Amino acid sequence: MNTCSENIFSNLPDLSLIKEAGVCRIYETGSIKSSKRVRTSGEGYLTCLFLSHSYLEKRVFCQLRQEQNFDSFEYIVSGSFFFRSGNQMLQAEKGDLVFLPRGTNNTLLYLPEYGPCEKYGLIPGGSMYSSLRKLFDFDSFRCLSFDNSRFMERVMEQLREKMIRLNGTVRPEELGGLLYEFLQSAARISGRGGEPSTLCRIRHYLEENLDEEIKIASLAEKFSLPPQKLLALFRDNMKMTPIQYLIHRRMVRAAVLLGDSSLRIKEIAFATGYKDPLYFSTEFRRFYGVSPKKYREDPDRNGNFL
Repeated sequence: MNTCSENIFSNLPDLSLIKEAGVCRIYETGSIKSSKRVRTSGEGYLTCLFLSHSYLEKRVFCQLRQEQNFDSFEYIVSGSFFFRSGNQMLQAEKGDLVFLPRGTNNTLLYLPEYGPCEKYGLIPGGSMYSSLRKLFDFDSFRCLSFDNSRFMERVMEQLREKMIRLNGTVRPEELGGLLYEFLQSAARISGRGGEPSTLCRIRHYLEENLDEEIKIASLAEKFSLPPQKLLALFRDNMKMTPIQYLIHRRMVRAAVLLGDSSLRIKEIAFATGYKDPLYFSTEFRRFYGVSPKKYREDPDRNGNFL
């Protein structure tokens, strides 16, 4: 990521109004070589409202969002793309993630003289998003650089695939879980995770001990917290109880093992903290809508979790 001068934006092409929604007006000109776009209804506690995967070359492309009434994340896979957000101007390159906040005038600009460009654009939503936005303090940055670009590309493609299948074989919880991982990764890279240090330590402990039997009382004692304070810590910051969070992480781990290992279902149950394989299967079906066996047999589901 580099800052850029006002001169880059001083001679913008003529823009045409393409969309108006309340105070937000979106003007656009130019062309995109190809773009895959997918939208959802926005139902769920955390979801993607819109995701695009675009290739640009040869012709200028510019979009002006006046008083943008949604947050968006723009990830650059290759090439260069220019952004102006309020008074900040920058040139984003491979591995850069740009955050364009709502309530701001944001300009997106592609110039062909800088070579072909590939990028993703993502608009998050859902009832939980505003809380996470505040928790992760996204307003504190405009651009992050990811050293592991393959990780981010994989996340974006998985989100796109799940959005396509949301009305068929994918449950909203699956999409929300993957989007949470994306938002958390961005917060971690920014160094502004936003969450209390005690909660961070507890979540790390749970992640490292998913195969162990964990009870609220013993967890609270380990971190010198009254059980009710532990419960409030998760509800205030995660919008779920510690047990709900633990089940969520165990189910994600189970999905990974089903897709990427040859372990038997009984062994996966033990590896995710369930001593009774039948109870594990019941929990898995409640979370994903299918049995572990059916999940493993479905090639469209295999490997779709980080």
